[in-house]
Amino acid sequence: MAHSLADRRRVFLAYRTVFTGPQAHIRKSKKVREVIEHHRTSFQQLITDVGFDKVVDIVKVLLDQCIFESELKAKNAFPELFQTSPTRDVQRNESENNAARSEDKAARICFKGSSIFIPLLPSV
Repeated sequence: MAHSLADRRRVFLAYRTVFTGPQAHIRKSKKVREVIEHHRTSFQQLITDVGFDKVVDIVKVLLDQCIFESELKAKNAFPELFQTSPTRDVQRNESENNAARSEDKAARICFKGSSIFIPLLPSV
């Protein structure tokens, strides 16, 4: 049965924290159904909106496609969930630059008293 992208996305977002580690390797429908039933109260609104059997079907398809166990496969299946804003990209780059400067400073302090001096990065 074909499921809408919107339903698949909702189910993925809801259950991605449930089907991690060993749970991401479940493939049998009965076990998938048991796990979803065990977490039913946490996702009652989704189950009411989409339907229990449909949620089970979607989770089973996502498990069979290894979407829960591979971030790359999840990004390919739901690229819109992993897009970043330009502001977030700038913040991440700035944070990475600050971390690199801190590492460089720590390395310079460690090597300062040494007879071997290895310049790592130019000071900013």
